[in-house]
Amino acid sequence: MDHALINTIQKKFSKPLVFVGMMGCGKSYIAARCAEILKCPLYDSDVLIEQDYGDAISEIFAREGEAAFRRLEAEKIDALLQKGCCVISAGGGAFAQEAVRASIQKLAISIWLDTDIEILLQRLEEDESRPLLQGGHMREKLQNLMEDRRALYAQADLKIVNNGRPEDALEEVFKALAVHLEL
Repeated sequence: MDHALINTIQKKFSKPLVFVGMMGCGKSYIAARCAEILKCPLYDSDVLIEQDYGDAISEIFAREGEAAFRRLEAEKIDALLQKGCCVISAGGGAFAQEAVRASIQKLAISIWLDTDIEILLQRLEEDESRPLLQGGHMREKLQNLMEDRRALYAQADLKIVNNGRPEDALEEVFKALAVHLEL
């Protein structure tokens, strides 16, 4: 990693970085590493919602329904966007919400982690915590979600392909940020 570049980014970095993309694309890990490198706060919207409500996302979905969860998610992300310099890992469906997407586009730099479906399937095959993938036919459900969200994710400020090592994607994030910040 180019330390001079990171130092320059730290000096010019003035608003939240928000990682968006499909579940399993690496948002949580890459956001955490990015926050560590930039020495700024990290917020994971799903983790914070679980902490606030004392339940797993899947339980909130089951009890309250998706629409209620999306309202909670929008409120949480709106609050996080007011925190200034920080890194936010947004839930997979957050950026698909028009109001959330508009807020992120206005107040933050959005980074889409684009990952091939085969890799997502490998990462998610044992994960039973994803409410939108429950009930069999994971490939079909994931493919439908990708088709529904792809054009929305494409509205992010930056696109990083994360099909290999997360550290390679992280390096690409910093290169893309440097270009975006005109360094």
